[in-house]
Amino acid sequence: TPVILDDALVYSDDDRIEKMFDALHRQAKDQQIIVFSCRQRAFQRLGGHSLQMSDWRPRSA
Repeated sequence: TPVILDDALVYSDDDRIEKMFDALHRQAKDQQIIVFSCRQRAFQRLGGHSLQMSDWRPRSA
């Protein structure tokens, strides 16, 4: 079962975010971690894959 965080750290200070990142790195070795966040720069250091949303366009027939 993956761990899903939806902006769980948005109001955390820098020290708490650093500690949480360390914990997430440890868990990511054995478990999938999915993080949804509006703080893109803060979470870039976690690594992993970043997904981007785009407008849907139907395929041409």
